[in-house]
Amino acid sequence: MDIKTLEDRLTGEMSRMRELYRAAFSDSEAERLARETKKQNRTVALLVLLVLVIAVLSSIPETNEREADGLDLVRPSAGDSPKTIETEVSAEYDGYMVRQRAQLRILPKEPTEEEAEECLKGLEQRLPEMILWSNTSLSNVRYDLFLPAIDE
Repeated sequence: MDIKTLEDRLTGEMSRMRELYRAAFSDSEAERLARETKKQNRTVALLVLLVLVIAVLSSIPETNEREADGLDLVRPSAGDSPKTIETEVSAEYDGYMVRQRAQLRILPKEPTEEEAEECLKGLEQRLPEMILWSNTSLSNVRYDLFLPAIDE
């Protein structure tokens, strides 16, 4: 379902609800319910906007770069730490504007099978030297060995 269809359905439902409220409750009760409905509309608009922002960020291409509104978003390479950016998102729905500051976490790209294999080969070659740390050889150990552990 596209955003326009969703917006049309929400507008129609809200109009029907307003009419039912007006018919069933006094004016003050109807106004209170109308205020609650408007608040719910703003919340729905913000959620829809948040979903759109997440969809845009998740579609950042594997080439690592994308230009959006004059801001270069660079997705971290495989093995790098995630990146967090702050932005302001806004949405307008039924005449109401909602603005919200948000922190977006951009995860690094997943390594390809070839990249992962290349990384493991590099580690395999460097591992004996890493384990020795400050020692000259395994037959002459004078300092602690470095034995890395994998956190699971």
